[in-house]
Parts: sequence; structure tokens; C-alpha cells
Amino acid sequence: GALHNAFTFQKAQEQAITDGMTGLKTHRFFMEALSGEWKRSTRAGRSFSLVLMDLDRFKFVNDFYGHLDGDLVLQRVAHLLELNCRRSDVVARYGGDEFVILMPETDSEQGLQLASKLRAWICSDPVLREKNVTSSLGVATFPESGRTADLLLVNADAALYRAKNSGRNRVVMASA
Repeated sequence: GALHNAFTFQKAQEQAITDGMTGLKTHRFFMEALSGEWKRSTRAGRSFSLVLMDLDRFKFVNDFYGHLDGDLVLQRVAHLLELNCRRSDVVARYGGDEFVILMPETDSEQGLQLASKLRAWICSDPVLREKNVTSSLGVATFPESGRTADLLLVNADAALYRAKNSGRNRVVMASA
């Protein structure tokens, strides 16, 4: 009946918002939050930042230890992100072993600071160290790293790619 339908709808909504494995926000939820933040910041003439993070050597964990350990690594990273981000930040699983953090009211210096803090937390975590997992991060800040949401994502991704290519376990700031 109606109660069952309401419950099913609520479950479907939760699934749209929450990633089942990590408990973080979903890619879809993040994209909507980014769009909203972009509109707000554009109107108010304010900065915001986003951090794209990718786990180094995650494929090896899955291949060598198996997917169960891979899942535990993802859950551990999710836990560390939730623990070390601010209440106003939107922490989401971007896909696979990629995570994204939307940081309202955050300039490039603050964004870089937070990303560096996260990188340090991840590479010093005993659970992750045991499996040799570190992270590469790309930081993009509105408006200097891009005036549209799409451009910010593209530039954060390019910065992440540079972090990977220049030796991993580092943070790179997006260029405009």
C-alpha cells in the first residue's frame, strides 16, 4: 500500500544521495551540489574549491588482496575524509577509487591546505600504509581555475593527472 510505496521512494532517494559501499554522497548528488554552489558563488562573487582525489596503487590492492580488501580500503578512505573535512564540505564518491570534495567559501590557499591535510592523513593511516595506498589530489578554485562548473572539474582532473604523473602521493593546484 501507500506506506510501502513511501518507504520504497525514501529508499530510492537515499540510494540516489548515498553511495552504498562508502556511505558518502553519490556522484549524482555531488553534481547537483556543485551546480548549486556555482550559482551561489557566481551571484555572491565568492570563491569555492573542489578537490578530486584518486587512490594510488588501488588496482594492485584489488588484484593482489582481492575485492573484499579493496572495499575495506575504500571504506577506510571514506571514513578518513568524513573525519577530516568540515561540516559544510560535500564529500562524495566520484566513481571507482576516485573521491571528490566540494568546499564552499574556500579560496585556493585554503583548498590547497585542506587537500594537503587529507593527503597526509591518508598516507599516515596504518590500515592504508599496510597496503601501500596513498593518494593523488587535484585542487581547483572558482573563479581562477575556471568560471564554469564543467571547466573546474576538467581542470581539477588535469591537476590530478599531473599529480599522478609526477610521482603520486601529492597535491597539484589546477592552472586556469
